[in-house]
Amino acid sequence: MNIVFRSLACVLLFTLATCAAPLYTNVYRGNNQPGHAGYEQMLMDLSALDPLFSSTLLTPLTKFDPVLDGAVQNGVTVHALTRKGKRESLSGAWESAANIALVVVKASNSFKALYYGVPGVSSDVWDTSGLGKGKHGVSHLSFYTHPSQGDDSVVPEPSTWMMIVGGLGLLIAGRYRISA
Repeated sequence: MNIVFRSLACVLLFTLATCAAPLYTNVYRGNNQPGHAGYEQMLMDLSALDPLFSSTLLTPLTKFDPVLDGAVQNGVTVHALTRKGKRESLSGAWESAANIALVVVKASNSFKALYYGVPGVSSDVWDTSGLGKGKHGVSHLSFYTHPSQGDDSVVPEPSTWMMIVGGLGLLIAGRYRISA
């Protein structure tokens, strides 16, 4: 029975740990605006990475500038977890009513792209590590959706359902063996 509980715990921890992990994270120099070299390089990298990604369908949802703890715009809420001074945040979390395909964290003279793929995710964390040698707080956060994704943020993916049902099945099977 102990093995069943350990297996179930591992499955649940793996599921929780990988739910919001970005498919792709990279740091680019310059601004995250169309026409700038860093932004265009990011779009080329994402197009090569994911066949479902289309830069023409990537839609800006909102931009937080400055990033204030508890700020809400277009259904996205950001929280600052660590701060440097009164106005500079070094890390935080976000949650959204819609699925987010891409988050851009801008600090100093570079930005970090956190690509979650299509359909995207509805929450995760952000930080400024790797940007400006970690000395600068976030300048702004930009959130993008992918219109072809639909909004399935309230319905778990089939693989998540399969893991939950499989874990419960193992738990029931282990319980049945003990009573038999």
